[in-house]
Amino acid sequence: SEASKTVESKFLEQKNFVAIFSSKNIEPGETFNIDFSETTGGVEKFVIIINHPDGSQESHETSNTKYTLLFENEGKYALDITVVWADGVPQDGLADWYGPTVYVGVDDSIDDSEPEDKIPEPDEESGLPSISLVLALTVTLLVAVSRRQR
Repeated sequence: SEASKTVESKFLEQKNFVAIFSSKNIEPGETFNIDFSETTGGVEKFVIIINHPDGSQESHETSNTKYTLLFENEGKYALDITVVWADGVPQDGLADWYGPTVYVGVDDSIDDSEPEDKIPEPDEESGLPSISLVLALTVTLLVAVSRRQR
């Protein structure tokens, strides 16, 4: 006897999230461009969250491979960019996310950490040994004396 069976196979394109950014240093009123065209795999959408310097957020969604954001005010804007895959299955780790920062009218070399004059200076040495050193010496002496008495 003969039997036949039809087998359908699908080639799944490997997922790879790629985002290419224009200059991250722009002036107020200029645009910031994002190019997703090198992303491979089925994409449902890209989600772009803009974290404004005042703490507020603005969310954008697109399925286009090229997207432009306009920044009208000066400041440092942290972006959270995520891809949502068509099959709904995220990749491992942070492979589906980018977090660039856009510097609008500000120098990107400026560090927001504590200024040096606000970092507390270490206490000056008083010349006396620390309590832990005194305690360690005392314990060592007690052990030595107890062994000598045996």
